[in-house]
Amino acid sequence: MSENCLGLRCQLWRIAPGFSFLIPLLVQTFFLHPCYQNNKEAKFIRLALMPITLYLIISRVNDRYFRPLEDFFHMNFTFVSFSTFHASCLSVQFALFDGSVLPYPKKNLSEKEKPLKEVDVKNDSTATKKYSKKVLQTTTEPLPPIAERIKFMVWLLFSPRGIGTSWAPPSAVTPPRPMMSVKKFLWVNIQKIVISQVAFVTCCAYGFACAQHPRGAFGLINEFIKLPDYLENISSYLISIPFGGASWWAIELLGSLLNVIECVWYQLSPYFLPKSLSPEKFDPTRYPDLFNDPWKKTSIIEFWSKGWHTVFRRNILYFGWKPMVRLFSSRSQETKRLLGIMGAMAFSGVFHEYVLAAASNLDPNIPTAQVFIILGLGMVIEASIERHTGYIVGGTFGRLWLGFMVFFTCRNAVLSWIARGLGSSGVPPVLDWTWHRFFLPFGPLLPQPWL
Repeated sequence: MSENCLGLRCQLWRIAPGFSFLIPLLVQTFFLHPCYQNNKEAKFIRLALMPITLYLIISRVNDRYFRPLEDFFHMNFTFVSFSTFHASCLSVQFALFDGSVLPYPKKNLSEKEKPLKEVDVKNDSTATKKYSKKVLQTTTEPLPPIAERIKFMVWLLFSPRGIGTSWAPPSAVTPPRPMMSVKKFLWVNIQKIVISQVAFVTCCAYGFACAQHPRGAFGLINEFIKLPDYLENISSYLISIPFGGASWWAIELLGSLLNVIECVWYQLSPYFLPKSLSPEKFDPTRYPDLFNDPWKKTSIIEFWSKGWHTVFRRNILYFGWKPMVRLFSSRSQETKRLLGIMGAMAFSGVFHEYVLAAASNLDPNIPTAQVFIILGLGMVIEASIERHTGYIVGGTFGRLWLGFMVFFTCRNAVLSWIARGLGSSGVPPVLDWTWHRFFLPFGPLLPQPWL
């Protein structure tokens, strides 16, 4: 066991330089504090640091991954590729951002305007005439303490959904969490950790067993229940169920773990941090659920826009939706909306295709990108039907339509992921799993040398 721990420690030390891009990214985030909102020098610094951040991300891409790749597909794909791509998006957004980070910013800018005051001005040559004149008074205030700006930097960089910012998802997408005590908040999230871990392990056990069987899901089921051969091709469409469920519960598990860690940090840090660096009072309402009942959604549009998680929502809108809308700004609102949908889904496809390829290799058929493009076309069809007929896709038909499109499109993508290591990379057969894979968070994804 000591040798395995040493191997893990060496891996972490080896990949640490690959995350050097965090230094310029942190500086970019620091200069987004509201006190720099109208500061041209701060904007220039953010813009100048963007190419440096992107260069460090691109040039050291191979340094960030656990080696060998064929044994660490799950770790690299899940924890390295996604965070790296997200950091690239943040660097560009922070560099080009021009506005207020907070939805209702306090007037703590370096140049601050005071309310207009009524001042009586007498004209000495005409003593009988008085008039009022509005005078705008401007004062210069000192910057907030460095500790406050550091806290803001940490909060902003590690809030991927942007809850509390001007670009936060609307409440219809991420309903706010009801106010509750810290004790109840911890208890709710601990319950979710347990449920998510059980569901995640269950999905992984079935999915990995299918991935490792020579005949896939059909072969695995056929060992227990004899099935006619003509069902083999049909059963392959079901392979997306366990892996889709695993991704869902993995995100829930990670979110709940981070909620607990952050809540505990808020409670304990005032005991050892200076008062200026201690976080403010913990507010559970700032931690809404990651998912908004996706199983209740009855259309592709509703599922992706209001049901699925919003961790990368701003990236998708910024690099997918908005460029298409601007490119076709002369078109009608409906046309721009449809093109925006396709732009957002195409970017999602490129995003997911990249994080998979970076952790393994590129499939020239780009099946993952195809999934998002086809689902984007499905969303365009739904929007067009509503536009021309007034019928909103939903109900039983909507559920069947959504399920058919997801299962139909995901099959080839999941088979491609399996061919690149999903379910088998560094993982023994399910029957040989030890207790670590059942009880450690994300246990099924951990490579065998670490256990």
